[in-house]
Amino acid sequence: MAVPAAADTKGAVLRMDSVLFRLRLVSSREQAKRACENGIVELNGKVAKPSSSVRSGDLIRVRFTDEDLRFTLTELPRKSMSKTSARSCYAVTASNAVERG
Repeated sequence: MAVPAAADTKGAVLRMDSVLFRLRLVSSREQAKRACENGIVELNGKVAKPSSSVRSGDLIRVRFTDEDLRFTLTELPRKSMSKTSARSCYAVTASNAVERG
């Protein structure tokens, strides 16, 4: 049984650090904040701040140490979601392993 996401009404927004945490891409909002401050998170092609407003339909890129993940947010995640349920809130557009040399 799928857990419904937050209602996507016109103008609904969440902070970038909150979105990354709610999607279970990072383990805490503090970790999401640091990722934004270190420039590894982009929102619609621009470096995102932790307080950047995120809406359904936005393109997000996160450059993890071992993966470059790009996805489109299909719906805003609820406050409390399992990792499996959170995956239904975004569509991966590109995911590449980062080569280490």
